[in-house]
Amino acid sequence: MSVRKNERKQSELEFIQNMNNLYHEIIVLLMKCPKRWDELLVKPVSMAFTRALYHTKVGNSIYPTVQIEREERRLHFVQALANLQAAITLLDGLFTFANSSQNDSGHTFKPETIDRIMQSMNLEIKLLKGVMTKDTRRFSSLGVSRNENKKNEDVKEKNKK
Repeated sequence: MSVRKNERKQSELEFIQNMNNLYHEIIVLLMKCPKRWDELLVKPVSMAFTRALYHTKVGNSIYPTVQIEREERRLHFVQALANLQAAITLLDGLFTFANSSQNDSGHTFKPETIDRIMQSMNLEIKLLKGVMTKDTRRFSSLGVSRNENKKNEDVKEKNKK
């Protein structure tokens, strides 16, 4: 089936593909780091990206048919976002250290590499937030979540006063 170029939109699975590409790019980058950076710098970054990829894939594998599954899917995407944010912080620390004067190993990262990775991570955050927003509309017929229910009760109480 062909779609006109001006009518094309982002694929619904682009966030999975982007996360896979980002994960593999980060792993290749981390494997080039000196061995003595492993425990302090490389391992935490790797773990955060691994958890982000895991939660993205698990969240995507859940197709909600009841309210609890909807909330579980959303929670996995929230965890993926949180781990991605943590990975950004850790990776920023790694890049800062590698390009500082305290680094006596001589290993540095090119600015183009850093920019490309950060842009890819920002895109992933945008895509995940988009999926979560779309899920809210898409699965709204499954009922109201506990948080939304609490907000509705709070609004009703304010309106009564």
